[in-house]
Amino acid sequence: MAINPAFLGHGIFTEFSVTNALKRYTQYAPPGTVVPAGTDAIDRFILALKHMEISSVWIHLFSRGVDCEDATEGSHDQRKALFKRLRAANIACAAWGYCAGHTHVADLKMIKTLQADSDLAPTAFIIDAEPGNDIRDPANPGHKMKDRWVLTDFDQFVGSVNQLLGTDNLAVSTWPVLQFHDDFDATKLMQKAAGRVCLFAPQVYWMNHPSHSHARDFDPAVFTPHDAEAYVRLVMEAWRRTGIANPLVISGQSYWEVDGGDGTPPRNVMEAKTQRVVSAFTGWNKILGFNWYHAGLPTMTADKGSMSDAMINSIAAAKLGDKPYKPA
Repeated sequence: MAINPAFLGHGIFTEFSVTNALKRYTQYAPPGTVVPAGTDAIDRFILALKHMEISSVWIHLFSRGVDCEDATEGSHDQRKALFKRLRAANIACAAWGYCAGHTHVADLKMIKTLQADSDLAPTAFIIDAEPGNDIRDPANPGHKMKDRWVLTDFDQFVGSVNQLLGTDNLAVSTWPVLQFHDDFDATKLMQKAAGRVCLFAPQVYWMNHPSHSHARDFDPAVFTPHDAEAYVRLVMEAWRRTGIANPLVISGQSYWEVDGGDGTPPRNVMEAKTQRVVSAFTGWNKILGFNWYHAGLPTMTADKGSMSDAMINSIAAAKLGDKPYKPA
């Protein structure tokens, strides 16, 4: 067996309904390119992917047991068309779902249902598990609760998904530095999963990466507060210290959300951080791939958006599809 090609090289996530990403590219054209009239959003999205040398798209199918395309703005038909046309363009497709401790039974049912859909039938799946994250309390939707996984539940859940897809077709997306979330057993949970997944995709989002003193303990020689590229290296060192030997795919940040309450800097700062990472990072041969979160939103402002033209152009100029990634 070999690791699924949808996990390798340069990739990108879509978030929530695929309409988010596709509407962002309705008018997109690579610099200096004249796109024929009538070219639809999927074709323009594919143009953007090829401009950035992206070879795989990780498509969000569900969040906590609820299909993303069941939302008001969702479109099951458009998602099916996206899968079909990406494959026709030789762009690999993986599916991902946000799974939670209190919804893991519904999450597994959702994976089985979508896996059985012949129009989707993803061969690769990413479990998004973020123990300790704030999520909506199902008993009181107006309030938040912490996502807590029971170790045995998580072990059985990952094992069940593994039986569906196999180790080489299964990955986990999770926190960048597990040790900062060990109040919710983050390291223990991922250690449990390690034998059943081919890789982990730490979410190295540099919106508010740690500048406090204990973060320096991970890489004191090179870690610089607020330096996005140094933070990528810190995350890689933090994972090495967990004892988890699975290879990594780095998930980089291509969004901003000033009003999100998480300290995210505005658009121009995030564009500069993206540029810093793609121009300065050199550890390509230590990772299986590099993915971007996420592909886009229908509208963008200075305070909220994703994958701006400046980000796309920085990524394209860096030619990340040609980097010497670690062999699978």
